[in-house]
Amino acid sequence: MASASGGEFERDVQRTGQDASGRADRKEGAAHEQVGRYRLDGLVWRRADDDLPGFSGVIPTPRSDDELRDAARRRYGPLRAFLDLAERCAAAGPTAWRAGVVVSGSRWFPSADPLSGELVVRLDEPLPFAAEEGCLLAVCPDGKDERTRLMLAEAQDDVVVLMLPDDADRAAELRRRFAPGTRVVVAQTEHFRLRPHAQALRRFLDGDGGAGGWANLAALLCQPDQLATPAELPEVIPDRRPLGEDQQRAVAGALAAPHAFFVHAPPGTGRTQVIAELVTRLTARGERVLLTAPNPLAVDDVLRRLAGEPGVVPLRLSRKDALVAEDVRGFTKAGYDAMLLKDVRTPANGGVARWEQRLARLAEERAALVAWQDVNAEHAAARQELDDAGQDEPQVDAETLREQREHSAHRLNLVRRQTAQAAAEVTKAQGGELAVEHSLAVRRGRRGPLTWLMELIGMGPAGKMRSAWRGIHRKRMLAVEAYIAVAERYDEELRRHETEVDSLTDREERERNRAADAERTLESVLPRLEEAADRLQRAGAEHLRDDTGAALLRIAELETEEAELTKKLELQRRWFELVGLTGREEARDRERARAAVGRALSGAVNLVCGTTTAFGADPDCLGLDYDTLIVDDANAVTAAEFLIPGRRARRWIMFGDENALPPRTASEDEHRLHAMAALHRTERTSGRTLADAVDDLAGPWRDAEDGELGPTRAAEVLRLASGLRDGGAWANELRGGYAEQFGRLPGGQDAPEARLVTAIREPLTASVFDWCVRNVDSRLRCRLIQQRRMPAEMAELVRVPVYRGRYDTPAPESGEPAGTAPAEFGDPVTFLDTTAAPEPWDTPDGAAGFVNELEADWVRGVCQQWEEELKAGGANGRRRVGVLTFYPAQARLIRRKLGHPRYPGFGHLEFTVVDSIDRLRGQRADVMIVSFCRAFGRPAGKGAPETPVSAVPAGAAPSSTAPRPTATGPAPAGERVALADSPLRTGNGRPPEGFARELRDPRRLAVACTSARQALVLIGHGDTLRRLGGAAEAPESFYANLFRLCERGGVTRRDDWAPGRRGSER
Repeated sequence: MASASGGEFERDVQRTGQDASGRADRKEGAAHEQVGRYRLDGLVWRRADDDLPGFSGVIPTPRSDDELRDAARRRYGPLRAFLDLAERCAAAGPTAWRAGVVVSGSRWFPSADPLSGELVVRLDEPLPFAAEEGCLLAVCPDGKDERTRLMLAEAQDDVVVLMLPDDADRAAELRRRFAPGTRVVVAQTEHFRLRPHAQALRRFLDGDGGAGGWANLAALLCQPDQLATPAELPEVIPDRRPLGEDQQRAVAGALAAPHAFFVHAPPGTGRTQVIAELVTRLTARGERVLLTAPNPLAVDDVLRRLAGEPGVVPLRLSRKDALVAEDVRGFTKAGYDAMLLKDVRTPANGGVARWEQRLARLAEERAALVAWQDVNAEHAAARQELDDAGQDEPQVDAETLREQREHSAHRLNLVRRQTAQAAAEVTKAQGGELAVEHSLAVRRGRRGPLTWLMELIGMGPAGKMRSAWRGIHRKRMLAVEAYIAVAERYDEELRRHETEVDSLTDREERERNRAADAERTLESVLPRLEEAADRLQRAGAEHLRDDTGAALLRIAELETEEAELTKKLELQRRWFELVGLTGREEARDRERARAAVGRALSGAVNLVCGTTTAFGADPDCLGLDYDTLIVDDANAVTAAEFLIPGRRARRWIMFGDENALPPRTASEDEHRLHAMAALHRTERTSGRTLADAVDDLAGPWRDAEDGELGPTRAAEVLRLASGLRDGGAWANELRGGYAEQFGRLPGGQDAPEARLVTAIREPLTASVFDWCVRNVDSRLRCRLIQQRRMPAEMAELVRVPVYRGRYDTPAPESGEPAGTAPAEFGDPVTFLDTTAAPEPWDTPDGAAGFVNELEADWVRGVCQQWEEELKAGGANGRRRVGVLTFYPAQARLIRRKLGHPRYPGFGHLEFTVVDSIDRLRGQRADVMIVSFCRAFGRPAGKGAPETPVSAVPAGAAPSSTAPRPTATGPAPAGERVALADSPLRTGNGRPPEGFARELRDPRRLAVACTSARQALVLIGHGDTLRRLGGAAEAPESFYANLFRLCERGGVTRRDDWAPGRRGSER
């Protein structure tokens, strides 16, 4: 995109609003009236509604929108066309099948293995096509046309496990039809496994962006450098689980990113902890989260961290819930069914009648206990009163009462005298006042003007007499006031006296009648006491008569249980009323009840978990909208696979490791691409045969595969291309579509077929995580650096060669549990060097790679030695061990030597994985054993076996030659060649470039060396490994680092070890 348009796009992206916390405030309005519903297994889900307010949405300008669409068509248009053609190609091909015999699952697998209850078929040969978990296979009795389509649970070597239906009756019928010993045919029914990927990509390219808006999703997949960045990061205070500084930064960035965020998470750096913390915080702010990963173990690890987390209601998706790990099975639909729907109540099976009866019994018992306690307390008080009345002295004697009466009368008489004195003072003052008033009246009759004036100013006899009157008048008023106060006191004292006299009289009466009253009270209580005792006996609580403490405790228990039952009754009656359960038709009532519970569950679930493909297979969850999608192990997810869940989310957070394994692509998909390109090249270029075209276009694969496996692969592509040409599928179905894509290539460039193959193969096989982190703004990515899972010596193997020093191991904390590795290999990393052993050479085994009998025997020897140590030491429980190798053929050989799948003789060891590194699905082990398999420098004349080692029975010696594939297919039966004498396998110098490419891949090396928790045992040919150059892009060779660590003591090297014999350290 040009810089000007990039600025416009950046402004458009920044219009998107705030983060997903807005969902918590989302208003349930008219938009929700349009919400549709799905139902499956009793659960009712909301369909995503594009009109609902969402987390964020870019409103692109016409120019930025057109540029995005052009970028999407350029990057993914060829892939879309190829997927359409590949689907037609698969449909035109023949149906592949294998015959076999049904074996008892309980005898084939350990009883604790959930696969033991499924349909197990041991084939005559391994399946001739790639079959992954979840694909549909047809099985029918040999010789009959009664096909039954069942989903694949596991395909390992020559054994396939098919999932039986959840319906018990249907499963029982199939067990009878396919009883152990029945010959059956297992056939391919789904010729094109990428159909969900193709559908998601088609919708995306047609402009359907799903919940998050097309522009946001297109920017993520086509122009990640244009994604908006957060203005600031929130502070993350770890209050639920411990988080390191790098983990806190990852959580903060993921919470704040407007559209997308990427976390580099090498092994052991705590990505599960970060995801769990992130889910907790996202759901706490009201978001619905979708968590996916290409393998289920990563999802289950997160669920285990979130078990019991307040506010997080998870749902684990699976193709069959019974096969989910037991400790997280409760989060599946079947688990919720068992927990919620099994006990759903209707009027027919509800507890109303039972609860009412129980409530009546509880009320009766409680009432009997309360009545007994009350009456018994009254009886005890009456008895005590009677005893006190007969034994105690009178509380008040007669002399005391007489003294109290006299004292009260004395106080009354005293106040009475004071009142009389005050009345006399008033009378005296009143008489003096009247006398003076009389004298003044006489004088006023004889006074003249001068006399009046002198009286007025207080002079003369009249004036003095008037002043005397005023003084006498004041004294009278004071006397009146004093009298009133004394009179009121007298009234009060009189009342007090009368009250005291009455009280004293009553006390005298009570003293005389106390014993009689106590006896009457006791007589009145005795009948009620007998009645309470009988009631207590009827209630079954007679044993509590004499234990007051126990009776009171029982009353409290009864009150609690009554309250709970009352609440249950109210809730159940309300439930019946709300759901409309009438009790007239039980089947209909149950269906209504299950639907209501499903609706409640769908509204409560805020975390949906599952693999990317399992999510795509669940129509209910595909119809939901999600605020945030979290993809774990995103380094193993292609863009088309990401779109399956990605279209349903508004925001995307990816966790991955660019140095881990890339996405797994079935070989037949790439074979189809290679075959169609070769067919087109032969028609466009004269003088080139189909075999020549196949070889001309093998470059993209030749650089990534072992040089010795190239002819086998070329033969498969040639066979497929010949079949398409000769069967007419190329001319009738495929040629036109492929030519159309070819015509869109710019002209004037060399090798157009090869460029088209590259344009299709890159998005078909590349990781969406790797593509994004290479182009996204640095503010939208974070790297976890500190690993705490494995010992530092183990991490040191890959710290510099693979992770360029950005992979640290902090000092171990005190109190960490001790390791459980075998004593012989107690060091964190041990390298068992087979160089000095007799016959350390590998042999080819067709397309499955190579096998090394010696290394397989050493793997078994290490396991046997540990088993013997644990048995001798009386160890409790089982230790987890795993075995990894670089080639499927070697893994198959080791499994056979160890006794897969029951592993007899290893009662103290639990084998978590015995497989090739490419098939690892996140399994971990306490001790991991790695077999490198390859050995360069075989002396000339040491031939390979005539038949693949995988076809040789256990214990048989392989022969010396193997079939040589030709340009047109496998060699004739009699034509053999000693592949072991190939220049790729002999010589004393540096191995050629095409030798053992798998062992040079830093991603495989990183996975192999970081899958153990306590100890790593490496088994390989030291001289060969020392000569390998390692990855070209690595600043330091992995193998040079390995042997340098051996010299420094970081790795313990043993070069004379053998099963049953201790070796010496080097």
